[in-house]
Amino acid sequence: MKLLFCNKCFDMSVLRYELDQMDLCYPDLEYYCTLVLSRACWPGLYSHRLPDVASHCGIAFHHHDAAEDARARAEILLHVAREGVTANASSDSATGPRRPSEAGMRAQGSATSRSRQILRARKSLISR
Repeated sequence: MKLLFCNKCFDMSVLRYELDQMDLCYPDLEYYCTLVLSRACWPGLYSHRLPDVASHCGIAFHHHDAAEDARARAEILLHVAREGVTANASSDSATGPRRPSEAGMRAQGSATSRSRQILRARKSLISR
C-alpha cells in the first residue's frame, strides 16, 4: 500500500493509535510526506502547512475535506517532481518512501535524506 501524508509524524501517530485500538496488525506500506518534500523543495516558504504550500503551487482546495486534501497533496507531489529538486538537505526524522516494520511504526527508524525522497518520488511518477 502506498500513502501520501501531509504530516507523516501526525498521520502515522493516528494510524498507529487506530490500529492499536482495533488490535490490528500494521500494514506493509510505503509513504511520502508533502511536509518533508515541500521543505526540501521550497525552503524559503514562510510556512509548509498544506494550505500554504497548495497556495504557493496555485492549487485551490477546501482544507479539511478529506478528498480535497488528498487531491491537494497529490498535486503538490507532482509540483515537487516537476521542480526536479536536487537539494541535499537531510533530516533526522524518517522520510519516505518508507516501508516501516511493525517496530518501525512504533518508533520511526533511521533517517534518509530529503533529496533521496524527492528523487524516488520523481522516479515513481515518471515510471507511471
